[in-house]
Amino acid sequence: MTPEAHWQTIKDHGFSDISPCDIMDEEGEIALKVEGGKHLKENYVGAHIKNYDSMLMLSHFKGHAMGGLGSREYEIVNLD
Repeated sequence: MTPEAHWQTIKDHGFSDISPCDIMDEEGEIALKVEGGKHLKENYVGAHIKNYDSMLMLSHFKGHAMGGLGSREYEIVNLD
């Protein structure tokens, strides 16, 4: 999906009417060093992350009747 298509979806769903929006990898990616990583030595993220000094992650935790529990866990690191 192209950035133009993403912007159209953002507009179609009304997200840009209620909040500033950003496509983090619209202008490429950068590598962030993973210190002490067991499996990863670097992690690639959207280049626009350089425009921010903090980040809020919203995730859900839900119990599934047939399959147990599902969740997501994020570790936010200092971007300096």
